Amino acid sequence: MASQLVSIVTPAFNEAPNIQRFYDQIVSLPLGPDFDFELLFVNDGSTDETEMLIESVVSKDSRVRLVSLSRNFGHQAALSAGLDFSSGDVVITMDVDLQHPPSEVLRMLEEERTLSQLPMPITVQTLTIFQ
Repeated sequence: MASQLVSIVTPAFNEAPNIQRFYDQIVSLPLGPDFDFELLFVNDGSTDETEMLIESVVSKDSRVRLVSLSRNFGHQAALSAGLDFSSGDVVITMDVDLQHPPSEVLRMLEEERTLSQLPMPITVQTLTIFQ
């Protein structure tokens, strides 16, 4: 079985102190042979060194990509942009401030694996409109 690509989408607004620490924790995850990953940072118009630090990580690791928004559009818009540019079979959104521990990625992937093995019922819903 081919490995699945996991996209980790991470909005960032003025998060310079957290970029390297978040990246280090993501790349240290023992994903095993079943998963490859891409880390997609979305710079949401940061005014600090966030974009420069992400560009530095991008230049060293081909699994990391950057989407940079022209100004601060807000967390939800940054997530949406990241989802638009992600290419994974599985997409996980996480905050770069480590509010979501990167170790949770392993639990989520195990949950996804379990759910993907269940038979999925087909539900057909009909709508009747009376005139």
